[in-house]
Amino acid sequence: MTVHVFVGPTLRHDEVRRHVSDAVVHPPIRHGDLLRLRPGTGDIVLLIDGLFHQQPPVRHKEILDAMADGAIVVGSSSMGALRAAELHQYGMIGIGRVFEMYRDEVIDADDEVAVMHTPPPDWRMVSEALVNIRHGVAVCTDRGIISAADAERLVEVARAMPYPDRQWPSIEMTAARLDPALGLAANAARQLLVSEPEAGDLKRADALLALDAVGTGTLTPSPDAEHGWRTDVRWRTMHLARWTAEFRSPGEEAPFGSGLAVLHYQQIYDPDFPRRWERYVLRRIVISAPVPPPVGLPLAAQALAVATRDELGLELLAEDRQRIWLTGEERALLDDEQRMLRILVRSSCKSLDFTRVPYDEDALLTDVPATEKAVAEALGINRGVEEISPDRHIDNLRPDRVAAHLTATWGLAPGAGEPSLEAAARDRGFTSLDGVVKAARSFYLRNAAHTAPLGAMILQREEESPAHV
Repeated sequence: MTVHVFVGPTLRHDEVRRHVSDAVVHPPIRHGDLLRLRPGTGDIVLLIDGLFHQQPPVRHKEILDAMADGAIVVGSSSMGALRAAELHQYGMIGIGRVFEMYRDEVIDADDEVAVMHTPPPDWRMVSEALVNIRHGVAVCTDRGIISAADAERLVEVARAMPYPDRQWPSIEMTAARLDPALGLAANAARQLLVSEPEAGDLKRADALLALDAVGTGTLTPSPDAEHGWRTDVRWRTMHLARWTAEFRSPGEEAPFGSGLAVLHYQQIYDPDFPRRWERYVLRRIVISAPVPPPVGLPLAAQALAVATRDELGLELLAEDRQRIWLTGEERALLDDEQRMLRILVRSSCKSLDFTRVPYDEDALLTDVPATEKAVAEALGINRGVEEISPDRHIDNLRPDRVAAHLTATWGLAPGAGEPSLEAAARDRGFTSLDGVVKAARSFYLRNAAHTAPLGAMILQREEESPAHV
């Protein structure tokens, strides 16, 4: 069992280790961190602080994914308290007053826990969290320093400010402009909270409470938590699949974040990928069916049986709907079953029934090491070309050039229109033509016939350059 703690600036890392000596301490959590970490059965993940403004915040389904793998996820104090209040009914454990305030809907805004802080490694707070301001004025009220009415007004003054501006000098100044007596109350509260900073630091108190619970093994799961969701594939959306592919890697030796590039490379350049993708999609349809289809049928027949039983038969699809998924030639030449199979495979990109990560499926990806090498070469070529001429960044590639490259790669007729390209992209698991063009940009300089010699030159130059220390 490993204890992971995501924290900063609520507590310093050395403070965490004083309470849980063997904890693995991480910076504030952000989108992708749990997917990279991959905590397993029995591991404890304590979320205290998290990034959300300059970085995408941790997503709810990243937390569900960790819990489904057997990890115990605890939230407290800040971002952790917010996520625990949103997910406690699914088994995430919330600890502390901030969590309880969110859970009981005493507060509901994300910026209640938001603060401005300095960069690592010190993570020093330069603004006050609104929950701490609430708590601080309540302490002052309990001690008879200010009235309850003034405490409520001071909270309203702070709440009206952008979260980076919530500092006691600014609160006092704004309060004094509104009402001199309120300014005096703010000054009195400020004096107490400066002299006794821990008296008003609710986030810190909650974080220490959570660390003690983790360290002593006294975590108490919610008695009302649901657990059936863990084995239900329906909550694993296409977004979670893509995030997982982005932040994990398909091989043990592959670098973090290589999974999505490897998947995209095989989607685009492996001629056999459409066949494997069709098998993958049809299997997902069959195994996720509430009632299994008749045994002994081929996979395609089983998937069609599920679709027909679920009233997704071709006869229920109007002509204008078929035009979304089928080319004119396919609508004219394919029989009903063939058309339905194409529609099932291509529309899967819009389905909520998605496995946790595409390369977890047996035999979807093949020869991963060779693909990783090709991806690394492509990225190296892109960097080399940009060094020679910064304006030749891959983002500046014309979409029509990339589309022509895809047309040639997939063996489509020269000048094939957008419907044919879009259909071919969806046969490879992409949601749209725009999506595959965006993915193919990374590999264009390496693989397009008229740019491949340039790529070879860049690679040769890198191999012949002296090693850098």
